[in-house]
Amino acid sequence: MNNRARDIVLLFIENDHFFTVHALTQHFSVSQRTIYNDLMDIDAFLAEYDLPSLLRQKRNGIKLQLRKSDQKKLKDLLDQEELGVYSPEERKNAALHYMLTRHEYVTIDQVSNFLKVSRNTVINDMKQWKLWLQDQSLSLTSYPYKGLKIEGTELAMRKALLTIYKNEKRERVQITSVEQSILNEFLSVEEINHLTRMVRKAEDDLQIIISDHSYFRVILHLGLAITRVKMRRTLNDEAISASVLETREYEVACIIQKEIERAFSIVFPENEVMYFASQLVSSSLQGAKQYGNTNDQWLPLQMVTRTFVEKLETVFHMSFMEDAQLFNGLMAHLRPAIYRLKNDTHIENPVLNAIKENYQYVHHQVMQTIPVIETQLDVNFNEHEASFITMYVTAAIERQKKKIRRKPVVIIVCDTGMSTSQMLATQLKNLFHIRVLGAFPARQAAEIVQQEFIDLVITTVSIEIKGTEVINVNPVLSKEDIQKLALLLEKFEGQELLVLDILQIIEPYCTVLNSLELRNKLQQYFQHDATKTRQLERRANPVLIEVLNENLIITQSDVQDRDSAVKLSGELLLKNDLIKRDYIEAMVNNVHENGTYIVIAPGIAMPHARPEYGAKEIGFSIVTLKDPIAFGHRTNDPVRIVIGFCAIDHETHLTALSELVGVLNQEEKLTAILNAESSKEIMDIFQKEEKQ
Repeated sequence: MNNRARDIVLLFIENDHFFTVHALTQHFSVSQRTIYNDLMDIDAFLAEYDLPSLLRQKRNGIKLQLRKSDQKKLKDLLDQEELGVYSPEERKNAALHYMLTRHEYVTIDQVSNFLKVSRNTVINDMKQWKLWLQDQSLSLTSYPYKGLKIEGTELAMRKALLTIYKNEKRERVQITSVEQSILNEFLSVEEINHLTRMVRKAEDDLQIIISDHSYFRVILHLGLAITRVKMRRTLNDEAISASVLETREYEVACIIQKEIERAFSIVFPENEVMYFASQLVSSSLQGAKQYGNTNDQWLPLQMVTRTFVEKLETVFHMSFMEDAQLFNGLMAHLRPAIYRLKNDTHIENPVLNAIKENYQYVHHQVMQTIPVIETQLDVNFNEHEASFITMYVTAAIERQKKKIRRKPVVIIVCDTGMSTSQMLATQLKNLFHIRVLGAFPARQAAEIVQQEFIDLVITTVSIEIKGTEVINVNPVLSKEDIQKLALLLEKFEGQELLVLDILQIIEPYCTVLNSLELRNKLQQYFQHDATKTRQLERRANPVLIEVLNENLIITQSDVQDRDSAVKLSGELLLKNDLIKRDYIEAMVNNVHENGTYIVIAPGIAMPHARPEYGAKEIGFSIVTLKDPIAFGHRTNDPVRIVIGFCAIDHETHLTALSELVGVLNQEEKLTAILNAESSKEIMDIFQKEEKQ
């Protein structure tokens, strides 16, 4: 019988009246299912010692039905029951958890009864509890004739509760093992399933895949928010930064708000919607190209990523700018990281110590270089957040060492996001002849194995997949991990198989005169140490005046609506053979589907689409508007200047884009552009800037 079941028995003994299940769930802040399980344990305990079972009456509830002699016997049994002894740290977590989930004041006697310790122990422990609460921006106050009460903001209380869950080693929500989940303490299985569907819907609407760790964290925060709302403990107006209102996540959270209210029969206030959105924004993504519909900060992030990567090149004397995986990975990671840092949302990197031990030099150089990001985005990186950046850089360094080899097909499964999976993937590729098909959250692994031919699943979390070999490793490979993998991969490896694969591709399309000799030649080629991945020459980055001319500028246009303005900027790119016509439609669709993030600053919109929709060259067009047009942006409307934009990769447009942004950031020059009556006037402004 657990401690809570023991407390229920003591409650029955001390109060000779009926308790409803609902009253017990409110008193202990757990779900009905948890109470029902505890009542079953109590009945089993009573039966074991030949005591009458609990009395249940349909309309009244539940109570003990014991004579005084049986009550004494039961108390003696409870005293003898081996329930374990709390350590001081466990007492702190249990006591604060108990007080944070109470509506009313709590007396010292109640806390001592809850912990099964003396009043003096509670009084002595309270000194440490108060210090801990101060670190959480909370206070523990004693009121005469009332009792103890934890005071502070609701947001601080939620953060404290979640920290306590973590300290109790119950932070991660195992949706597949509901009995062991934190959520099961305050929500039913059906309610947890509702939450799971809602977060999956958010993923679908945003077109992203959240890492397992963030996925469970979002569900936990949302579940806690719903529970607190039920307790009439809601966030105040200043709890969440208003910046979240500009995100696509907020739009999605507003849609899901109605489902929350319907499923849980509550009114889910605006501040709680913002709280839910903030958890989505701060979530790590699973794939390096997983921008989805969450790219509202794309322009400043491109600029700062470029500056950071260029600084890394000077530090490590390596060419990183052409590494799209590094650039896109940093772009996707920085957005949630910056939001977390600005909004005091802390996450830990579980492999920080391993990174510092195994990649000490790289980590030190990243810590020295990261002020480039801090200065431009006005944030301060802690070491945990910085270590995720180290993982991306380490992966990029490792990628430069790789050679063409025969590679069995594997997938990586991890729960902490793409920084971990990217670093693990590059370690694996450098050490073994493998082809990493991708990194996936644990909940999708079985589905991927069914869809693709996979030789091996390499995972950092415990999973089982029927019919496919699975090996569990550390994110930073240990010697034992490497030895295990080496033995396991031997049966998949072999240069001969690679050659046979190539021959199977070639033979349907040509006549092979001597297949044996061809096979031997291919074998020699792929075994040669000098055979390496061929690097493309680094493309020169043009400056702005090389990609902008008078034919790409229209002044004082009289278009009347947003879509027409976007199309006009695209038509200029098309007329100058910089894009295909499909690109214009993609520009318009991008605004419809992803929102108004293209309004990058007050009065300035920069519509664009992905390169694959028909970008042929780097290009910019400029359309100034005679009359301002509302694009639908909450703070940056109305728009006076529309800048059409097309790029062919992640990097070659950055110099020109940086110069353009530099001019637009100068109020005097921006005013001159808006007032210009001819395209020549605008070009003169940029040409003069280039000469300065």
